[in-house]
Amino acid sequence: MGTELAQRGARLLVYGGPFLEAEVVRGFVAGRPKQDHSILMWYTKDNEPPPFPEEASHPKLFLRRDERGADWEVAFYRAIARADGIILMGGGSSTKISGQVAMGARMPILALSEFGGGAATVCMLFLVPLVAGGAGAAIRPMVDRQRGIHPAAPAVLATIVLGLVAGGIAGVLQAN
Repeated sequence: MGTELAQRGARLLVYGGPFLEAEVVRGFVAGRPKQDHSILMWYTKDNEPPPFPEEASHPKLFLRRDERGADWEVAFYRAIARADGIILMGGGSSTKISGQVAMGARMPILALSEFGGGAATVCMLFLVPLVAGGAGAAIRPMVDRQRGIHPAAPAVLATIVLGLVAGGIAGVLQAN
């Protein structure tokens, strides 16, 4: 993923540490980004993360910025609010909160639920309205049958599909 982002001219905003970010940074550097300071690291003075191994071999790619405060979360969440978009993979509470910050900032979110954790929880915020819309539409033909109306199968299917579409739109609008 990091390689593809680098080759497309994206920048990374990472915190650091031996987490999944390390793999993304490794791939990003391997993708040979053309711009200096393509990897941004914001942290608090009292909680500076250890360097990525690639910082030694490619120092011009990294830009470190320390913020006021003692807790790493302060700088981390402030930085997210300034990002152009966010990719969530795995994680715990900070990933869920990051998704909420991104929604509040009305930015594009890619929540990869396959990695589980907080990213899967954020992904559920989109899926719940979708399922609710489809379920609501599926109930309608049953109510019609109780009233003595027997719609044709294609009409029932069309109703369910429209419900899913409406629910999907609601999920997207909820995030925006």
